[in-house]
Amino acid sequence: MSKLINHFIIALREKTNNKQQKQTHRQSLPWQEKQKKLLKQFRNEIFNTACITCNCCGGLFHNHLIQKLTKEELIAKGADENVYN
Repeated sequence: MSKLINHFIIALREKTNNKQQKQTHRQSLPWQEKQKKLLKQFRNEIFNTACITCNCCGGLFHNHLIQKLTKEELIAKGADENVYN
């Protein structure tokens, strides 16, 4: 009976070692690092999707697409002074 248990324990250790070796090999592949970086960037983009609402048209926009303007800048671009108030 103990031989069977010992054989089982050895087989389990080998299986665990093989899993660890495969996992280490997968993590060391250079394309996988790029893939992880792109996936993280994609998830961040999805998480921050369309979180700014335009006061004029009601459109939804990403933070990186928004340019904040002062009253003076709006007037310089031709906006009516009353629009900003």
